Parts: sequence; structure tokens; C-alpha cells
Amino acid sequence: MRSSHGLFRLTLLLGSVLAPIAAKAGPIDPYAKAVLDAALAASGGAAWATLPSLIETDTVAMGGMTGTAGTTIDQQNGRYSQHFTLGPATGAEGFDGTMAWTVDASGEPRIEQGGDARTGAVNDAYRNSLAYWFPDRHAATIVRAGSKTEAGKTYDIVRITPAGGRPFDFWVDQSTHFITRLVEQQENDLQTTSFSDFRAIGGVMLPYTARVSNGDPKYDQVMQVTSLTLAHDVPAATYAMPGRPAADFAFPPGKTSVTIPFHLINNHIYLDATINGHPARMMFDTGATNVLATANVRAFGLTQTGTLPGAGVGEKKQDVGLTAVPMISIGGLTIKNQIFAAFDLGSFKAVEGVAQSGLLGYEVARRVVVTIDYAAERMSFTLPSTFNPAADLPKTAIAVPFVFNEHLPQVEGSIDGIPGKFDIDTGSRATIDVPTPFVQAHKLAEKYKAGPPIITGWGVGGPARSSPVRAGEMSLGKVVIAHPLIELSTQTKGAFATPYMAGNVGSGILKRYTLTLDYTHQILYFAANAHASDPFVFDRAGMWLVLNGTGNAAKVVEVAPNTPAAVAGIVAGDTIASIDGVSVGKLTLPVVRQRLRGASGTKLHMSLQRAGGARNVTVTLAEII
Repeated sequence: MRSSHGLFRLTLLLGSVLAPIAAKAGPIDPYAKAVLDAALAASGGAAWATLPSLIETDTVAMGGMTGTAGTTIDQQNGRYSQHFTLGPATGAEGFDGTMAWTVDASGEPRIEQGGDARTGAVNDAYRNSLAYWFPDRHAATIVRAGSKTEAGKTYDIVRITPAGGRPFDFWVDQSTHFITRLVEQQENDLQTTSFSDFRAIGGVMLPYTARVSNGDPKYDQVMQVTSLTLAHDVPAATYAMPGRPAADFAFPPGKTSVTIPFHLINNHIYLDATINGHPARMMFDTGATNVLATANVRAFGLTQTGTLPGAGVGEKKQDVGLTAVPMISIGGLTIKNQIFAAFDLGSFKAVEGVAQSGLLGYEVARRVVVTIDYAAERMSFTLPSTFNPAADLPKTAIAVPFVFNEHLPQVEGSIDGIPGKFDIDTGSRATIDVPTPFVQAHKLAEKYKAGPPIITGWGVGGPARSSPVRAGEMSLGKVVIAHPLIELSTQTKGAFATPYMAGNVGSGILKRYTLTLDYTHQILYFAANAHASDPFVFDRAGMWLVLNGTGNAAKVVEVAPNTPAAVAGIVAGDTIASIDGVSVGKLTLPVVRQRLRGASGTKLHMSLQRAGGARNVTVTLAEII
């Protein structure tokens, strides 16, 4: 059965460094074995045992875009490589028998080592090597998962959990005994791949059409085989990760480094850049690939195509297109021919209180060494071949190695002695967001006597809810943080529903350091600044605010129970026009949020508007966690 992963995703779901394939078979339920034996017989029987590599070309359609894909699969050992185009984007992914890799839309290769990537690569290797029919190739637990009838057809469902992988279901048509469906829970989606149009080649039956779906038909990806051949002695290099492409970036003449100022607003880094020659205010976010607001695409002389699913910390999907950008410039550093995701960032102005044109992150850091001096609010970009940490960084800088969790740097660390893997995310305003599965697995809500969840963040997909608490100590490699605030997520969808990390570390932590990102050598450097020992302060009012439609007042989205805002009589839906006699429009939303973190006992006099008239209230700030 061909590998089922989708071709182009904002979040790639493949890859890792893998242990050798297990040789000892796991337990197999007799009924499940009979179903798989019947599928083997119907699909070609003994011919599968010696099936060589498959070389396949496909047409691809997804989100209103079309393209092509070329795939080679080693049916004996599970190796594969795939190169594709989709609309303006190109890319590749593969597994060489030891490690899984991807190539992004700008040609940069990356070894995939994140948690979802590890289990995904195990499952792909298992299926590519046909180990469900030949269990000596890879161990797995195989059980019957019932049967279902849909559209007049009945299917036997076999659930398989490869050693080192995650469960997936095969649906086997009782009438044909073909495997016609694969269902697998991936990090953020339940993905269903349907196989059809089976044809004979080399003594076996193979599907010529595959449809990959996350449950919303508008995002379905359809692959149609245009040619399929069997091949022996495919060179091992076919499955190897490609080398890095020729440099597509440049520094100003005579320079190997540039330094620019930035503004830290809501714990987010905003810098000035030019996109296709047009001035743009961009957020620098290690948790993001290139993003451009749809409102700026046409204004910058660009074209948007496609409708792809975008996901973030919220629980909803958001439509995302693609646009090709000929040139980016940041302080004289230029990068050519980049693919940007394009989607509506209009709602973010209400959340952030400032407008932005888009986001930059991984693609910049993948090419140059980035140093973020949070205290001085300036960034440096340095040619990797000239970067010397011993000479360029403070003697106090602590080196922390990382692996890539997709495009995010991920480090080993712990929370109060509980070990885990932590993503480093300059695009998060929080200190540490702890995903729901990690919270539940370690009973952290009980451990820290957490209160009810409240809105603590907002991103792609809407609000994020969590219970803020104080931990005793956290470590990131050899970096130790005392008494951090941590936010225990309750999300059931979105980025913080992942079971593959212990926490997402944001600028609430990172701003206490000068942070250097050396993606070439996969090392982060933390140099404590003057704010490293500052106490962690959470909102002392207990409400989540966004700008109203005119931008001159703050709308109350949520008020946490038994907090100063609730005691003062503020309710969701109220509009705060002024604080201490100064309009919210003049203060700006980021300043308002800072005021809500003022010293306990501070009294803030607010003018409110609500249905039925205006009123004045006084909020007395106090600790709420």
C-alpha cells in the first residue's frame, strides 16, 4: 500500500531518526489476521513478497491548485522519496531507512525529529514495507476493531500499532477484500485516505486514485496515478536527503552581518522589512513559516492561489493560500524567491492592538544566525560561516542543542523535575504553554491546584484556554528558570492538544535573555540579561480584552470568576472606553494590558459602556493565581 501522507501541508507530518526496523512480530488477533490474509490473496498473494521498488508519477489536486508528484517506494525495506509541485510551491520528503527528511518550498532540506514526525515515519516505513502482510519486516500489534457499513458496503476494520509508531486503521471491503481506506490520528487532524481504481501491475493490484481528507472536503487532496512501474536495484541515493541549494540570500556589499532595531509589543517581536519592495511590519516568529496578510498580497503586487487548511493555537481551521514573493529585505539582508502562506490577519489587529503585514521566522533563521537582544530591542543576522560563538557571544552564554520539531527548535528540559521536550517559540506571548496531554499524563492541574481555564492567548484558529499556575523550577537544557508562570492547556484541538511535546516556551521566558539561533549547527545560546531574575507577573485584573471595531476602546471578551474585574462588576461584552481618564485609543491596547499587570492594590478607574448606558467602575488589582 502506498504511503498515505499529504503532499503539501503548512505543518509537515513526517520524519525522524529511527531505530532499525523491529524483526520480532507483535501479537496478531486471529480474526484480524484472517482479514489481512484475505486482502493479501485478493491483491496478488505471493507476488507481493518479492515486489521490488515502485516508481510512480501522479497528478495532484488540492485547494484549487494542481501539480505533479514523483514517488519511489522500496517495498522491501520501507524507504521512499517524493518530489512534488503544487501551485507555486515545490518540495520533497523521504525516508532513507534511518532518518526521515523534508525539503521546504524554498529548497532547504531538514531532518525531521519531532515527536509526531518520529511516529509518522515509523508508520510510513511499516506500511511501505508491507509489514502488515510480512510481519517479520517490522513488529506491530494487530487487532480487530469491528466493522462498519457505509453507502451499502461493509468493511472489516483492522487496527495496527507498529512498534514505535501510533495506531492506524485499515478498512477492508468485505466484497472485494481490498484495503480501501486508511484512518490515522495525526498530531492535529484525523486523516482519512481512501483508495480506489485498483489495477493489475506485476501480478498485484494497486490503487490508481487516492483521496486524503481531514474531514472538510474543501481541503481534500486527490492523487491520480499517471504512470507506475516496477524497478530493481534502485540506487540508495534515490532515498537520501538532498544537499542544501545554492545560497538565495545576500548581505550588503562588504558585510557579513547586519543589526536592526525591533519593537517588543505584547511580548511579540515586530521588525521593519520590505516585501517585494514594499514597506512591511513583520512579526518575527520561530513558530511560523513565511506568512503574508491577504490584505497586503495585492497591495504588494502579488498573486494569491489555493485554499489550504491553516492551524495554530486555536481550535478552528483557517483558509490559507500561497503567494510567491520575489524578494524580502531586512536591514539590507535580502532573500529571493520565497513562498509565503497568505491568510486573513485582520482579526489579529484587534487582539494585538497593532497592525502587521505578516510573519517571518524559520526561513530567515535557516539561512543566517539570528541573535535577539531582547533588552536592547535589536536583532542581528550573521553569515553562518563567519559566526564564532566564543568571540561573538557573552562568556555567560549557555549552549542548548536542539532538534527540529518540523520548523521549530525543540530542546530537552523539565518542569519541576518532570522531563520533556520543549519548543522554542518567539511568536508566543506566554511563558510556557503546557499541552493538554502532558497536563493530563502528569496530573499537573491537581499538582498545582489549578483554577478553571480562561483565555490566555489568541492565534490562528481563535482563542487558547488554559489554567495559569506557578511552578517551582523549569530547565531548558542547562538553563534554569525559577518560579515561572506556566499555562496548563485545556485545548482539545489545535497546537496545544499535541501529545508530542511538554511545553511551548514563549517570549515571557525568552525576553530575559539574549537568544541566539544557530540553525546550521542546531544550537541555541541563552545569555541572561538584566531582567533574568525579574518576577513573573500575570494579569492582575482577570479579563481578556481586544480592540473594538473603531480601535478607540477595548471590548471585554471574557471575565474570569472571582477576580478583581468580576468583583468590580465588569462582564463579557462591556466596552472599556478609558482608564484613569485617558482613552484606550490613546493608551493603546498593549499599554492597557501592561496596566492590568500593575502592582497589587493599584486602583484603576474605568469608564464602561454597555447596553443600557455608561457606568464607571474601579478595579483594584490583585494576584489571581
